[in-house]
Amino acid sequence: MKKRAGWTRMAILLSAAAVLFAGCSSANTGNNASSGTENAGSGDSGKKVALRFSWWGDETRHQATLAAIKLYQEANPNVTIEAEYGGFDGYEQKIKTQLA
Repeated sequence: MKKRAGWTRMAILLSAAAVLFAGCSSANTGNNASSGTENAGSGDSGKKVALRFSWWGDETRHQATLAAIKLYQEANPNVTIEAEYGGFDGYEQKIKTQLA
């Protein structure tokens, strides 16, 4: 049963990462796609982007998140993701402090 829970957590984590990272992708839409010109927000501009990604969880989740970040950075060399892992204890207080 413990293995099943681990696989479920991994699937949820990877799904969440895919959704979060999808927001960073770009696509040609509308008239620009048919004319062959690039969108102003296209990732091909070469502009460096730095993101901070924070999460909490056990070692399995930590390793899976680092792997997802590495894959994303390989596919998007102009993006740098600063990984910020923390344990569950004190995580809520840390986030509240950062938001304040």
